[in-house]
Amino acid sequence: MKKILALLLFLIPFLLFAGDWNGSEVVENEVWKMSPLFFIIASLFIGIICKHFLKKVPIPFTVILLIIGLFLGVVHRFEWLENISLLDESIFWAGHIKPEIILYVFLPTLIFEAAFDLDVHTFKKSFWNAFLMAVPGIIVAIFISASMAMGIKYFGIGFGNWDWYVSLMFGSVICATDPVAVVALLKELGGGKKLRTLIESESLLNDGTAIVVFMIFYSAISSQIAGSTNPEIIGSAIDFIKVAFGGVAIGAAIGFLTLSLFKTVFNDSLFEITAIIGSAYLTFFIAESFHLSGVIGLVTLGLIMAGRGKTRISPEVGHFLHDFWVLAAFIANTLIFIVVGVIIAHRTRFEMEDFIDLAIVYLGIHLIRGFIIFVLFPIMKKIGYGVSVKDSIVLWWGGLRGVIGLAMALIVAETSSIPHDIRDQFLFITAGIVLLTSLINATTIKALVKGLGLTKVPLAKATLVNHTIDKLRHSAELRLELMKKDRFMGGADWSHVEKFLPTPWSPSKDELLDKVENGLIKELRINLLNKEKSSYWKLFSKGLLGRSAYNLLMKINNELLDQGGEFSIASSSNIDLLWGSSKIFNEVQDWKILSKSSNKDLFSQLYTNYDAVRAMIKSQDDLLVLVKNLESDTSNTKDQIIVLKSLKEEVNEKKIQGLTFLRNLKNAFPEVYKTIETRQASRDLLNFQKTELTSMINLGRVDKDDSDKFLLEIEMKMSNLLTNPPTFKLPKSQELLKLIPWIEKLDDFSVVNLSKIIEIKIFPANYSFDKELNSNDIGILVRGNAKFDDNDQSNDLEIGFIISKRNKKITSASKVVSNSPLTLIWVAESKFNSFVKLVKDFDAQIS
Repeated sequence: MKKILALLLFLIPFLLFAGDWNGSEVVENEVWKMSPLFFIIASLFIGIICKHFLKKVPIPFTVILLIIGLFLGVVHRFEWLENISLLDESIFWAGHIKPEIILYVFLPTLIFEAAFDLDVHTFKKSFWNAFLMAVPGIIVAIFISASMAMGIKYFGIGFGNWDWYVSLMFGSVICATDPVAVVALLKELGGGKKLRTLIESESLLNDGTAIVVFMIFYSAISSQIAGSTNPEIIGSAIDFIKVAFGGVAIGAAIGFLTLSLFKTVFNDSLFEITAIIGSAYLTFFIAESFHLSGVIGLVTLGLIMAGRGKTRISPEVGHFLHDFWVLAAFIANTLIFIVVGVIIAHRTRFEMEDFIDLAIVYLGIHLIRGFIIFVLFPIMKKIGYGVSVKDSIVLWWGGLRGVIGLAMALIVAETSSIPHDIRDQFLFITAGIVLLTSLINATTIKALVKGLGLTKVPLAKATLVNHTIDKLRHSAELRLELMKKDRFMGGADWSHVEKFLPTPWSPSKDELLDKVENGLIKELRINLLNKEKSSYWKLFSKGLLGRSAYNLLMKINNELLDQGGEFSIASSSNIDLLWGSSKIFNEVQDWKILSKSSNKDLFSQLYTNYDAVRAMIKSQDDLLVLVKNLESDTSNTKDQIIVLKSLKEEVNEKKIQGLTFLRNLKNAFPEVYKTIETRQASRDLLNFQKTELTSMINLGRVDKDDSDKFLLEIEMKMSNLLTNPPTFKLPKSQELLKLIPWIEKLDDFSVVNLSKIIEIKIFPANYSFDKELNSNDIGILVRGNAKFDDNDQSNDLEIGFIISKRNKKITSASKVVSNSPLTLIWVAESKFNSFVKLVKDFDAQIS
């Protein structure tokens, strides 16, 4: 039902535009025609039929739709359907669709969905490569393309009435890429997420740049036609920065505003879904209304929602929201590619010599794109993930032209002030390039990707898949034997049933990559890290992991995945990241300042660390189950058994690191730790109640309508716990002094006097006390965990240990490093004599 309602809401704008109402308040003798609605319905059925029944056709889905649109346009152009008025009028409407429909209805859906579907971490790593191609790269390509057009004119081949303004406007249109077919194919073939992200990111940024440049020269031409002898190209070029960054600002503002609204709701699917849909169209509307880049605004909004929004949107809503945008993009692509085919066949006017111009432009845009990639390649291969030669070839050939370029060409074609022959040539060449890149590039990209070996499977991965299929077959065979004894199935034709057993997977040598050193352990580490990511999401979706902790863990995991399994999953630097994730633990803090200030930041960061490590420990249990399952494979070789044993040790080591971290956290901040455990226990109890009540509803013990108020009460308590966590108080200096064994026995009067001459400092984790060990100041350990190394011996420091040059236990070879934040009683050299007078046996502590 939700999907049906979403579909109806999505179609409303089409119906409004299809009505073609001129805005007058009184409509006389106007008959609402059903032909636009019929075209939409027929196109959707064509789309689902092609998607389902033509899966095995070696032509991309969007290209099939384009061909169908071409066929319909040709049939209508030759007036073969004039006796079928409804169909004839439907195709006519599609062939004369306004470019505003494409820009204001289709475009926001396609751009936002593409950005929302991006992996934000991969996008960040690929950003500068995409930026190089989409900003300086496309600007250079636009000017070279304009020079090509003027060269065609100069040699008398065509474009007789074109000038530099028209050529530059043409360059911006012809350089806008639309790789939807390529990205879909790479997903199908497994061509690599990094390459897919780079191609899609470049296209999103490329489209924004192309539209901005197009509007600059379109406005210049309009000014020239209006009588201006000197169109302000330089001023417009300066406006390019304003338009681009203005789009970013609009997208970011609406994105963060939407996320702030999500803080006021909890599991309200109607609110969250409507807010996301509305924010996408609102971003485009506001940006375009202020003559800013709506495309760049949508990309910014989509990335914010894919990044920060992933943990702000309720997990129960997130799945449907993803399905909605996939559905919306499918509808938009289905309609638009059929419409594009109709427009190309129906509206282009041409002379035979225009085909020569088309061939030259088609070859030219590939040479230009190849030149840009060639020039940028030395830089691109060194930044981000890097770009290989094979990747650059796919990037070059996959630069299809599509919807946005055609929409801009339609704007030119409908501008009556531009000479008729220029408009016809402009639309024909643009439409021809869209058609040729779709029919040639899109249909051959699969062979290219395979020929380059980008779909080859690593030998280690193939081994794992083979073992999985073998295990599946073995399990199925055991199940088959049990079924033969079943009284309801015992008489089955088992020779026929056995045909449905899994068939062995045996890739040829041409489908496999060469063996690499330590390939198996690298591949298994990647599998374990991906499993760890899914464990974190599972905990987060159940409410057992906070959003800040989830984001922190994902950052650590993504960095490990970027290393390709080269290093142990138990790298100690990951734990160090937790301590170093806030300035609170990056510098020495004064206890008085910390205790007088709001402890919200301290609690929040410590809670995030606790939450993250707790989830990390739980996820290691999931990884151990996976490793145990892999160890049970009877087909494992001796080397594979050794690798699995090594991985098991890494998982256990990571678990021990987590437990040690929690112990150190408890030692460093016991009051905070207790408050954290209180909050965690409260959250777990509320989650249990929600899960249990949901189970009772599913069981039929209570009606859903009757239970809604109880669920709402639980969710309100959850929301209140997030916004108003339990509080704590940091202890006073006298209380900390009494934690030191050799000060504890002093009378209260002496302790009070001591508290007046001391300072209390918190030192960060992994802090080396080289400076302090050579100082006459003294630091007395009160809380935390630290290592004392001296002459190749290492020991944990005990409470009351004195860190100072005065301590005779410390030599020139001594080294003290904190394992966690350390709380020290600090006595400055100027207060030392006063301190010694109050602590009579101090000399005994340093001898």
